[in-house]
Amino acid sequence: IKRGDAFFTSKVHSGHYGLVGVEVLNLALGGSYKPGDIIVFQYPPDRNLTFVKRIIASGGDTVEYSDHTLTINGTTITNEAISEDQLTRQECLESVCYQIKWEQLNDKRQPKRFVVPADTYFVMGDNRDNSNDSRIWGTVPKSFVLGDLIFNAGQRSRFSIP
Repeated sequence: IKRGDAFFTSKVHSGHYGLVGVEVLNLALGGSYKPGDIIVFQYPPDRNLTFVKRIIASGGDTVEYSDHTLTINGTTITNEAISEDQLTRQECLESVCYQIKWEQLNDKRQPKRFVVPADTYFVMGDNRDNSNDSRIWGTVPKSFVLGDLIFNAGQRSRFSIP
């Protein structure tokens, strides 16, 4: 999806229920999302903003990202080039495959290792080298998750996100 696109959010798994923009019930169920899922959440530095990102890992996992290489709990997540310029790639987390995009130049951020706290998600954008995500502002508490994306007649989405 791109900035300005419209999409639907399913709140069934999140525990957030509302009516006409007013939250009526927040059960903070959490735990129903897995790596590869795309979630809609309150942006941790400013909960008035809504962000959309892909879950990469959850509480207790260790995440590293350096020079286009994603490692989760010591396992390198492989990706395969699907464009001539080698910058559009397919990556799979568990049973979910999706496209990611690299920039021509390597990500300028310093390599970091993250240990994901309990009851949080580590999220990343699919435009890996140009994404404002958990590598910058930290993890997303499960209670901040508003829902997941719905696309194509009620199916959870598997498309790429920024």
